[in-house]
Amino acid sequence: VTGQADRTIFLGGDFHTRRVPMDFHGQTLESIGSYLQRTEFVSVLAMTGAGESWGCRMDENGESDCGRHQGGADFFNGSPRVLSDEEFEQSPVAEFYRDGYDYLVFLGPSTASLPVVPLED
Repeated sequence: VTGQADRTIFLGGDFHTRRVPMDFHGQTLESIGSYLQRTEFVSVLAMTGAGESWGCRMDENGESDCGRHQGGADFFNGSPRVLSDEEFEQSPVAEFYRDGYDYLVFLGPSTASLPVVPLED
């Protein structure tokens, strides 16, 4: 990252901003964040609570299933906040996300937002 800023802030939902590569079923996946020097950016993982999202997923038959889907983490609750180190370390995601991010931010429950272009029937 080059330019006039002292730092770049990555705000992302998961993998892309990870500072370290991820092992996925025996394959090492590099992220954008894993290519940059630690001093060049701050990585923030934004996590939502239980709720819903709008997106496309693969169903059990390998078909695209676009629409509202239940999801989110149900192990954080309360007000939106930057998670403390202690709260994060006691969570079930600590092992997976450890060393990947500088800050974890809890945004509260999520609600689905429809896409800009409606689905065709």
